[in-house]
Amino acid sequence: MTTQPIMRSRGRPKPRTIKWPSCTCTRFRGQGVSSAMLQAILKTAKQQGATVVHLDVVKGNVPADKLYEKNGFKLVADMPLDYPDLGVTPAKLYECQL
Repeated sequence: MTTQPIMRSRGRPKPRTIKWPSCTCTRFRGQGVSSAMLQAILKTAKQQGATVVHLDVVKGNVPADKLYEKNGFKLVADMPLDYPDLGVTPAKLYECQL
């Protein structure tokens, strides 16, 4: 996870947290590892001044959908995204208010 400043409408920097693609090793699934990692990301983002976290999921990734929804993310849009490794692919966009 990295934090970079982005510009707000008044020109003051606002932190932006970037969560890079991740997955949980099969033998650790169902043990809360992904939820713990996600909660740590949300906590850190909030401590650094973020007010919302956005993420996207390839459409059809039901385990990821369940994980994010269980951790407070709301679905805000369905749209195709251009992923470097997949090309244009249907995706779901989520956000979590901090």
